Amino acid sequence: MPSENPTIPVEVSSLAEYMAWKKATTPIPNGEGYALFYRGHADAAYVLEPTVYRIKEGKSFRTVEHELYEELMRLDPVAFSNDKSVFERLVRMQHYGLPTRLLDLTHSPLIALFFACCSHEETDGEVIFFHWKTEEVYQPSDVPDASLAGVRVSAEFSAIGRDIIDRLKSFFAEEAAFDYGHAGVNSDRNAFLHAAITELDKLAEGDFLIQSLAIKTIEEKLISGFINPWRDRLDIERKELGLTRAALAISESQTFLERFQNRFVDRRLAFIDSVCRQLKIENNSERNSLGRFLMQFTHFYFAYAPVNNERIRRQQGAFIICSPASTSLWKVENHKTPDKIRIKGAAKKAILAELADLGVTRSYVFPELPEQAAEAQRRYPAR
Repeated sequence: MPSENPTIPVEVSSLAEYMAWKKATTPIPNGEGYALFYRGHADAAYVLEPTVYRIKEGKSFRTVEHELYEELMRLDPVAFSNDKSVFERLVRMQHYGLPTRLLDLTHSPLIALFFACCSHEETDGEVIFFHWKTEEVYQPSDVPDASLAGVRVSAEFSAIGRDIIDRLKSFFAEEAAFDYGHAGVNSDRNAFLHAAITELDKLAEGDFLIQSLAIKTIEEKLISGFINPWRDRLDIERKELGLTRAALAISESQTFLERFQNRFVDRRLAFIDSVCRQLKIENNSERNSLGRFLMQFTHFYFAYAPVNNERIRRQQGAFIICSPASTSLWKVENHKTPDKIRIKGAAKKAILAELADLGVTRSYVFPELPEQAAEAQRRYPAR
């Protein structure tokens, strides 16, 4: 875990101070077992949000994300012919300047520092530092389909949430018509169904994350608050009655209870399969909970970058794949709290000079020919 040493600085004015901060915040021992990611931005007020989701003058690219992807694929399919996945195509598209849901990271603290200093000289910059256990970071070929929902096909998650809620309400209303042959079971079941439908009614226009969490809670209450207690209670009642007609009636009530659970499981799987088909999700391992399945779309996914261009190689790139579903309640910082350091604006020029002595220059970070030409002009100005 990061050091909690209270002497860790909150701002730095030199490369030496910055490297001291880096050392103080690195997991012990020496980051072993951790994937260390940095991100630098020239304005410390920058919000960790990808370009496709950023709102400017009341507008964003979120609703046309799929169209942006398809248009670039249509205009130059050959450019992406070697890419093996949607994720790899998105990485290449971001390289070309297309707004995507990817947030750039780097394994290099020096590259992050460069980006924190390379512009806005009058404004304080910032470097943020994430540390994840290595096994929790996805390789490019293992990135979950759920993280890319809405790229291959348009997805309106608010509509998906409303549809699932309506389907659950219909299912619970249908279940109220069954007679389990046991007054206590019927009473508790009806109380559960009424409470669940009432809760779902409140969620119709709610935040997608709240909807997902509420559905997960309803599922848990169904099993732990109704089915399991009554399964145990009926078993005790049946054993106490022995070989009697009343015991046979209890067995029938137990059968009705099991069938209720089986119907719910079947309906849950049908809901999940329906959403997967709608979003073209081919690989989904989360099938034991509808709520957890939906919550996948509010997660942030850390992924290693496919090294498919020289810029990524030099920048030692990685990415956060930001959540497909919009939610105002869960940000990157909630998912994994980073360490942060402010870079004084007045020190940026001097820090860039120190980085240049180490070979970290703009032409190194951006190896494309236009940047090389610009670097040549900076090195040999007109006389």
